[in-house]
Amino acid sequence: EGTVRLPSEPASGPVENWEFADAEGNWNASAEQAAFEAAGVRWFNAPVGGTQAFTVAQLDSYVPIFKAAAAVGPTLVHCKTGYRSSIYTLAYRGRSEGRCAKWALDQAQQVGFDLSSRDSDAKARKFFADVLAC
Repeated sequence: EGTVRLPSEPASGPVENWEFADAEGNWNASAEQAAFEAAGVRWFNAPVGGTQAFTVAQLDSYVPIFKAAAAVGPTLVHCKTGYRSSIYTLAYRGRSEGRCAKWALDQAQQVGFDLSSRDSDAKARKFFADVLAC
């Protein structure tokens, strides 16, 4: 993912804002993984995107990652904006706990994502409806 550039940084080229970025300002999974593991934190990668984003099949493919992460203790789940990681984490938790789509929508709102009405959130709402029990 592209790095968020601060107003004081150039529009292209190296970024020195302490994100895990390569010389062109693109997110670098290897740099992030090395930093986390050097600090003694297990690192998992589950990229979300493309036509598989917000599908039951993609969530199913992430279940082993979620289970492995849960086995090591508290887990930081993130993406550039927090949107995709929040949706997938809530879908996994909701499914694991037998929750309804409304629960996931309420939880999303509590962390800053009001998915109730925008057309751009329709895929996330459908995803919750497809994944969760009620």
